[in-house]
Amino acid sequence: MRKVLSDTMENMPVFVKIHKSRQVLSLLNFLRDKVNETRNIMHNLKNLHDEELAKIDEWKSKFELLNNKITNTNKNMLEPEKI
Repeated sequence: MRKVLSDTMENMPVFVKIHKSRQVLSLLNFLRDKVNETRNIMHNLKNLHDEELAKIDEWKSKFELLNNKITNTNKNMLEPEKI
């Protein structure tokens, strides 16, 4: 029952007193600006996150390369006859 009432109320027109219409329009413009600002912030955060992931992948590759070099050097020092 609540869902039906809620759906019905969402489709009903909203009446605003004329002297309040400027305030309502101002508030709606403010809200629209804040939504756009938030959208831009989220876009920037996603870009930053993507850059961080790329940098982590780069560091991981460098770490693996360094680890392989250390392992090979250690192996060569312990088993010089196999060089």
